[in-house]
Amino acid sequence: MKRQTKTLLLILALVLALALGAGVGVYAAGTQGTKNDPLITKSYLDQVVQPELEREVQSAVAAGGGETAGTFRAVKLTQGQTLRCGLGGELLLRSGTASALGSLSDTTAGAALSAGAALSPNHLYVAAEQDAGLTAGGEVLVLVSGNYSIN
Repeated sequence: MKRQTKTLLLILALVLALALGAGVGVYAAGTQGTKNDPLITKSYLDQVVQPELEREVQSAVAAGGGETAGTFRAVKLTQGQTLRCGLGGELLLRSGTASALGSLSDTTAGAALSAGAALSPNHLYVAAEQDAGLTAGGEVLVLVSGNYSIN
């Protein structure tokens, strides 16, 4: 009888300890990261993280030739010339006819454009691979954002 009582008390103590541990874990998990107890303060983000990110972006832009996304240049091409972009470069055909080099994403139509397909005027294309671009089918005016080369 004493042995059964000791075993029963041991099991009861173990169950109580597990329940208490689970309750403390749920309570601790629910009180972290609230408005009153943030994991990171806004001042830390403003004074430490943001300046560091700005320095990293500026050094990356300087290393990449100084081009920033969203800065477009007007480029004129003649029959047969090719314009190749770096990965993520943007193209906007303003006038003339051109065909795709490599894989381009037509963000205006929400479609992929494969090599050799005709570009539509006033559609924004993004280079989906390195050295994707266009071949001019005559006199072409294209707006380009990002790094590019003309052959």
